[in-house]
Amino acid sequence: MLQINEKTMSREPVKLEGMKLEFESGNVETGIRGPDNQSGVRYNLKFKLILNFDSFIKTVQEKLPYFFNDYLNNVRPELGGFAYYVSNFPIGHANYLKEKKDLHDFLIRSSSWITDWAESVGTGYLIKYEKPSFSLSPDDNELYINASKSFVFSDTNKTFEVKDIPLTRLDWALYLRDEIEDDGIGGELNLAYYPNETVDIDGSRLYRGQLYLSGKHLTPGVISPEQIKVAK
Repeated sequence: MLQINEKTMSREPVKLEGMKLEFESGNVETGIRGPDNQSGVRYNLKFKLILNFDSFIKTVQEKLPYFFNDYLNNVRPELGGFAYYVSNFPIGHANYLKEKKDLHDFLIRSSSWITDWAESVGTGYLIKYEKPSFSLSPDDNELYINASKSFVFSDTNKTFEVKDIPLTRLDWALYLRDEIEDDGIGGELNLAYYPNETVDIDGSRLYRGQLYLSGKHLTPGVISPEQIKVAK
């Protein structure tokens, strides 16, 4: 079975001006069945992924000035808590990402998502992400993500309850990799809606301003905005 380590934090972020993550709706279901028919829970979330594309282009050009010059360079969405993406998206050719809609189209069409049950390393439970769906906001300027994540215990005799949902970071970041290093620059860049400053929340390290959820704040049924917390 696939193993996923969710205890590690995402790569060191650079806070991108105008990048935000906004809660829209959600709910928690019980009675979900695992691969061996064990009983568990699932949360379903809808969030708005906000991106200032001008700020994105400007920051990339400042931090990775040659990024748009080669088709080998790539970008990958980091959506921990929502979905698990397993590939990189080559920019195709110089300045492939000419418009915000190019990035939106990539996410809407993307298929490289893990959707099988996986062992959450060091936890004693299994997780299952669904393939997320993306849709445009009414003004066509931002994207909504609809995502689901299920939990069951590895021990088939135990029932995973809502209170057992671990503290879960909610990521919205774009990881860029400049593969060409003959210019002496090359490198990587992780653009996120939070800065590279960490805080301790219930024994876990999160980035300041990062959204998260936890079973200690949830109940079966509708998730309210107040149940989505901010690390501070």
